[in-house]
Amino acid sequence: PSDAGVRKELGYEKDARGSWISRFERELRKEMRDGLDKAPTGDPVDGASDISRALQVPTQKRRTALFRAESSYLQQEQLGTLLQHAEHTYALFHKLFARTDLFGGRQMTFVPLDDRKLHERYVNMFYRGTPAEMQLALKSSGCGGFPQQEFCPVNGSDPLLYDWVIHDTAKSQLRLWVGGSHCWLFEGMSLYFTRLMKGTAMLTCTDLASTSPQDKGKVYTEPADWPVIIRVWVRE
Repeated sequence: PSDAGVRKELGYEKDARGSWISRFERELRKEMRDGLDKAPTGDPVDGASDISRALQVPTQKRRTALFRAESSYLQQEQLGTLLQHAEHTYALFHKLFARTDLFGGRQMTFVPLDDRKLHERYVNMFYRGTPAEMQLALKSSGCGGFPQQEFCPVNGSDPLLYDWVIHDTAKSQLRLWVGGSHCWLFEGMSLYFTRLMKGTAMLTCTDLASTSPQDKGKVYTEPADWPVIIRVWVRE
């Protein structure tokens, strides 16, 4: 907002990054931060699974009523924190848009991996697509979809994993709600949630508006850039 009078009336202030945020957004950010620790972390799950059998390695497994996480390298406490982020995103999305049970009683599963060979095994076992789509999935850092998401980044830091879980939880809910193929809407909603909850934009599924430097991969580390990027894509 460029009008000082309107900013004052609507309660806009600059955040620590220098971006203008409204009173509503400040309150929403506070609720997102304060409510995270209250979200359920789930319970351990014993025994083998279709995923561990496909990967041919033992995995740690954990679940809540709505989500499940299974990994070849993360420990139970780390899985619990991922589930907290997913549960909190789900609850806030439903509250904001007055929805009930967008998952339809199903669980959403997150599968973080740290080995490209395991990623390839996962894709070959669970991904369904054309030969070209299969090759793209094998080269990518993850394999998405509902109700099961896999992610095998080069550097699986905690902030990146949190960003991934929030991103895909928000996107899955919107896709289930509105249907169709509205990529700009799904991606924009995902990045809106990661920006609000963590101040990050570390994950994306589309190279929007040619924002990546040539041959340098995707660069989406500045949430402040996203309003412009989304507008450009919608206009195009």
